[in-house]
Amino acid sequence: MSCFCIANLDLLPNLSADLDASLNLSLSAQAALALSAQIHLGIPDLMPEFALPALPQLNLSLNALAPISAMAQLQAQLSAQLGLDLSTQAGLTAMARIVATLNARLSAIASLNLNLNPWIQLQSVNAAALNLTAIFNACLTESASVAFNAVVPSPAFGGLTLPAITALLDLQAQLGVSLDADFVASLQATANAMASLSTSATMSLNLSAAASVAIGISAIAQLSLSLGVSPLEVGFPAVRAMVAANFSAMAELAAQLGINLSLGIPGLPALPAIPGFSAALTASLTAQLEAALNASTSLSSFASLTASLDMDLSLALSASFAASLCVSLSSVLGINVTLPAPCGVCDLRAIMAAALAAALPADSPDAPATPSPPAAPPSPAAAPGAPAAGPA
Repeated sequence: MSCFCIANLDLLPNLSADLDASLNLSLSAQAALALSAQIHLGIPDLMPEFALPALPQLNLSLNALAPISAMAQLQAQLSAQLGLDLSTQAGLTAMARIVATLNARLSAIASLNLNLNPWIQLQSVNAAALNLTAIFNACLTESASVAFNAVVPSPAFGGLTLPAITALLDLQAQLGVSLDADFVASLQATANAMASLSTSATMSLNLSAAASVAIGISAIAQLSLSLGVSPLEVGFPAVRAMVAANFSAMAELAAQLGINLSLGIPGLPALPAIPGFSAALTASLTAQLEAALNASTSLSSFASLTASLDMDLSLALSASFAASLCVSLSSVLGINVTLPAPCGVCDLRAIMAAALAAALPADSPDAPATPSPPAAPPSPAAAPGAPAAGPA
């Protein structure tokens, strides 16, 4: 089914059936989550193994990077996953339809009172298990790992400057773009096009309604992507068993490093005491620092180019949130939420038409006429021998 209608939402209660209010996390799971959080704080007094030049101070803070990153991610996500170009009227129209439909559906989803907390907790445990697995493997080999990219570096490694540069390099690698004048111009064009509809509610997702369900839907979608299964089809117990297998594999690596997670949080060692941890962290931060130094000239130019960018962060984040929610719902429900192909008996066509009417001037050639209510399915008495209408 491709129609994103109320009938599809009947599948969602299956995700929360027979679930307790929350998972009872074991001492090992609690310790793993705590250790992952400690690792992300890094080692404050860690020093490079050899002297490196100081990083140049970019005129680009993490706060300034947020709207640029959000707009770039949105631009790439809409293009790659939804096939939309917000610099065109067709793309803006499609985005307005998506947001309007989501706003209507979120109210229906909220009324289901879904219990998605166990899925959220399960995703947290699975993410920590996979992250710690990569880190423990790096410790055992004393090698660099991208799993350390989220670790806050000490001042000796560039302090808060390194995360900003690393974020730009990750963005460049992830999107496969050059952070140059053409890229900045494309971001501004998208921002300008979105701003043209900023006064219309059709481009603003109801975040208060979305927040209550988006985290849970996103967690289920991440589990689906990570484990390669459909949680809706295999069910919660099967997914929990897969996460348990990932966790057990990670715990075995931890044991090789002398870490006994079954002792809980009090049994966790200090980070420098973990064999190979300081060496692996140093290798990772050194690699990031060298990459940042190599790219400092071009990134300095990028920072100066973005100084005059005018972007509405709230609008970019709202649209990005809507796009992410579309992708997550498509994954969880097994449908394509973005296809404007309403069935013959649902309200999707009316929702999209209302969105267009609000987004476009009345005299616009793209402005739709007031939609007619969907036709009722033919009555068997009125049409003998006619097949019965199928499910939406």
